[in-house]
Amino acid sequence: MRDKDGVNACMLIAEAACYYKKNFGKTLVDAIDMLYQQYGYYGDKVVSFVCPGKDGLEKMQSLMASLRDNPPAAIGGAKVVALRDYQKSTRVEGDKVETLTLPKSNVLYFELENDAWVCVRPSGTEPKIKLYVNAVSDASEKTQALLKEYADAAVEILNGRM
Repeated sequence: MRDKDGVNACMLIAEAACYYKKNFGKTLVDAIDMLYQQYGYYGDKVVSFVCPGKDGLEKMQSLMASLRDNPPAAIGGAKVVALRDYQKSTRVEGDKVETLTLPKSNVLYFELENDAWVCVRPSGTEPKIKLYVNAVSDASEKTQALLKEYADAAVEILNGRM
């Protein structure tokens, strides 16, 4: 069977373009700018933290255990407000502990203030830890600066625990 997702996506984009032009006199760029104004400029970044050498797997396991047992209070300039630990199936916010219902996985998700987050997981195929960073602000440049700040700080935290 041939994949028709691309054809469907093109049709939906054309339909959206017609809708915004007809109803608002706007282009798709105008429409996305309206969404940014209403909801903010979201951005994400992926960083790989390599654990080289014969003992790379052990380093990865040690780093994940260290983050799990002694989570950082802040990443960059942002306070960690909650921690989701998908291996323990818990979300901890202060003294409140909630049960997560997703399948168990060696993933830590640090919820930061201002709707930002950093997710950490070991790669299943390579000797590295993957860091997924998300931030939002009222301007694209601010969001990019926050992404860099949080990613750099997360890497620094990992380096400090090696």
